[in-house]
Amino acid sequence: MLLALAAAFAMSQAFRSVAAILATPLQAEFHLSPQQLGTFAGSFHFAFGAMQLFVGIGIDLHGVRRTVLVGFPLAIVGAVLSAVAPSYGTLVLGQVLIGVGCAPAFLVCTVFIARHFSADRFAAISGAVLSIGGIGLLVTGTPLAWLVQATSWRMGFWVLAGCSAAAWWLIAWKVHEPRSCEPAPDLPRESLGRAALTFVSLFRLPYTPGIVALSFVCYASFISLRGLWLGPMLIERYG
Repeated sequence: MLLALAAAFAMSQAFRSVAAILATPLQAEFHLSPQQLGTFAGSFHFAFGAMQLFVGIGIDLHGVRRTVLVGFPLAIVGAVLSAVAPSYGTLVLGQVLIGVGCAPAFLVCTVFIARHFSADRFAAISGAVLSIGGIGLLVTGTPLAWLVQATSWRMGFWVLAGCSAAAWWLIAWKVHEPRSCEPAPDLPRESLGRAALTFVSLFRLPYTPGIVALSFVCYASFISLRGLWLGPMLIERYG
């Protein structure tokens, strides 16, 4: 089940770094300025980040399987919309949909690990899932560059949409919530407001600000380098 969930996470990693390879052909076709290119690359991440609170609440209320099965199809729709995009605005909208759809991808993996594995195995298994997710980063390197060069940037989105659909089907087939993870029928169901308050309480913990600050610095640096700057630089210098 965890490998099925990790497949969606690998697709999330692919989508978040796809701009590095597609930046040059997109700039040529739509005559994008550097600011527009940055907006295209960043729209996924803004949508992805904005949805984390709601994804967490969704997992608490509806479980891992339902949350990812409901959310991830938006990534497929966004990829298809990007593949047929007639304009820059449509392209950005597609990226926003992909970001929303991919929002549960890694969080469902961590929640699943926390629920089904002992605490002393959490770090090791989470690291393994991150490694599997790295396949998505590798796919959007040389393989995607070859595909775009041989066909077009639109075919890149079509292939990612197909792979995402396969990941969704794999989750629907393999992932099932054990009864132990479902709320007891005789207990009152947690309300949306209560779930939100529980999430907000995390920010009262003394170590949360440090974790958030570290995430801002590390993620922003990584995604700027891998997700946008590196691809155009290699294309410009080495073709």
